[in-house]
Amino acid sequence: VYTIWLKRKTPQNIVIGGAAGALPPVIGWAIATNGISLEPIILFLIIFIWTPSHFWALSLYKTEDYRKAKIPMMPITSGIQNTKANILIYSALLFAVSLAPFFLNFSGLIYLTISFILGGYYLFISYELFKAKKASAERKLANRLFGFSIFYLFIIFATLLVDSVLTYWGLNMASNFIILSDEIIRMCAVCVSDRSGAQIALLVIVSGLILLGLGNWAFKKYISNKKKILKQ
Repeated sequence: VYTIWLKRKTPQNIVIGGAAGALPPVIGWAIATNGISLEPIILFLIIFIWTPSHFWALSLYKTEDYRKAKIPMMPITSGIQNTKANILIYSALLFAVSLAPFFLNFSGLIYLTISFILGGYYLFISYELFKAKKASAERKLANRLFGFSIFYLFIIFATLLVDSVLTYWGLNMASNFIILSDEIIRMCAVCVSDRSGAQIALLVIVSGLILLGLGNWAFKKYISNKKKILKQ
């Protein structure tokens, strides 16, 4: 439908067709959880809003190829300046939407930092492209934006995954040590109830304190390393 019909009928082909390319996170989430929630909708929006600026940047430095193929891309039907304005608008929307995972509490500070920096640079290139007056500068910036947009989407989703894994690991590590301490206390209570097991109880208590100390040190080390990464 897209390649044969839609792509050749409207300059909004990329916007409409982008919905199909943005569906995989929603489909994967539905299969894995047997339902739909806010998280896959946000991932859908990130890809959906990213798509127009990505392909319009490509169309700016491949305009003649699209013209020869008789594909009504926006630079051909609406002009280069209008295309650059639309790229800037969608880049601004992308910057805002890409921060949503943090503010909706399904990502952490690592994701927020990376998405803010990459989104800011994406928006900066789009603004420079919008201001460019010379055709050579336009082609150069469009090429740079197109290349960076590929890198951007990959890093955004990779960071979201890594951030989620680190957060999950950190929380579970703390949870595991709490469970371990509860188990040690239970064992001590059993041993103390038996007078002949007093020495065993003492040994268990000492071992428990050592384990708790190591656990506390490991958790603080993890938090410290995470803070150092965010400061870099």
